[in-house]
Amino acid sequence: MSSEVLVPEVLTPPPIPRSERVRAALWMIGAQLGFACMGVLARSEANSARWQELAVFRFLGGLLIAAAVASLRGVSLRPRDKRLLFARAGFGTLSAIGTFYTIHSPAISLGDASTLFATSPFFVAVLAPLVLRERFRPRVGVALAIAFAGVLVVAKPTFESAPDLVAAATSSSLCAACAMMALRLASHGEAPESIAFFFHLVGLVVLGALAAPGWSFPALSTIGILIGAGMCGGVAQLMMTRAYTLDLASRVSVLGYSGVLFTRVAGAVMFGEPFGLRELAGTVAIVLAGFVLTARA
Repeated sequence: MSSEVLVPEVLTPPPIPRSERVRAALWMIGAQLGFACMGVLARSEANSARWQELAVFRFLGGLLIAAAVASLRGVSLRPRDKRLLFARAGFGTLSAIGTFYTIHSPAISLGDASTLFATSPFFVAVLAPLVLRERFRPRVGVALAIAFAGVLVVAKPTFESAPDLVAAATSSSLCAACAMMALRLASHGEAPESIAFFFHLVGLVVLGALAAPGWSFPALSTIGILIGAGMCGGVAQLMMTRAYTLDLASRVSVLGYSGVLFTRVAGAVMFGEPFGLRELAGTVAIVLAGFVLTARA
């Protein structure tokens, strides 16, 4: 495909109506809820499979969802710009490798992991003006600071984790930021289903190759749960892609912090993890950041 998708006027149409910003926020929040469900299901079976195998089922479930939704909507999965889709899929797969490698290890606390993963919007905010030619908006900077403060309160990191896990989680966040910018570029010429399908296809091939040595099939019940986790992730990917078609990458990415809230609530309900006044205060900060982003300019 030609480089027309890279024209700045296409990427940053000023101004973006408030209704579009609100829709993007709702799609992104819905996506984070889906990712939280995926994480809880995968975590529940973490002792039943290696991290590579967890990732394989995550990509398989997402692939099935993307194909099913595309079929129902009559959308072609044929890529228009393979270069952008490869960039989105490549960075997204690298991010998934770092994510699953990190959360599967008991050597890092969930608080540390959540905080390190939450640095992704910072990378987006720094790189978006250079890559996407998006003008940095002070409102986004304020929301970013408020949301990250909320993450610190909720996650309560100690940063006493193994250096390799800290490096893996930080690298995962950087790769996720690059994937989101590629997604923003691709979303102007590709259907969300096509973007999601291509991402899951590449991820499934790569993780399948990594998982092949020493592969062992989990129990059927475990496979069902892991595929269900992948489907949750697949739905979340489609919702996130839709969000990035509606609003600026730097603004949409900040709402990814809502996933920390959903994960903590799910952890409290499913695994008995604490959720008291500290977690509530962090939640208020994250919600406040969302209002800052979607308020009338």
